[in-house]
Amino acid sequence: MENNVLKAFNDLNKQIKKKHISTLYGNITYEGTETLIEQFKEYFNEDTVFYDLGCGVGHMPIHISVATDAKKCVGIEMVKERYELGVKHYHTVPENRAQLINGDMFMYNWDDATVIYIDNTVMTLELMNKFWKKVPKGCLVIMCKAYRDAERLRGSQLKRSYSSQSCSFIIK
Repeated sequence: MENNVLKAFNDLNKQIKKKHISTLYGNITYEGTETLIEQFKEYFNEDTVFYDLGCGVGHMPIHISVATDAKKCVGIEMVKERYELGVKHYHTVPENRAQLINGDMFMYNWDDATVIYIDNTVMTLELMNKFWKKVPKGCLVIMCKAYRDAERLRGSQLKRSYSSQSCSFIIK
């Protein structure tokens, strides 16, 4: 199971480089996703509804759908080429239960979310405020740049293709 996900990660990363697909903020690595699952294991169970907003080629929602008992895993990506590459490639992970969506995250209903990951590194305060208004009460939000009273992850860093920094988290 894990070998299929890791192989898909590596193959997709090669395709992204080969096709020179635009990347605004990179992507989380296989190891970074494993760290996230471990750090927040009490949040990943059969009641979990996970959203990756700005999911790129879908690394994280696919990985979480295979590695946890999450009820639902959804990735929303605005860049069509990245979305299409993810959809095309992830049929190679037979255990995959994730759904990938191409579009603007603000145009979709994610009020059932219990856990959200968002790489907000380049997001403006205005955009973060708009995002925060949509976050359902009680939802765990894991983000790359601190917002409001978010706490920094202690003791581990989430490896991403462009950095290995600790992320922040907050429960609304």
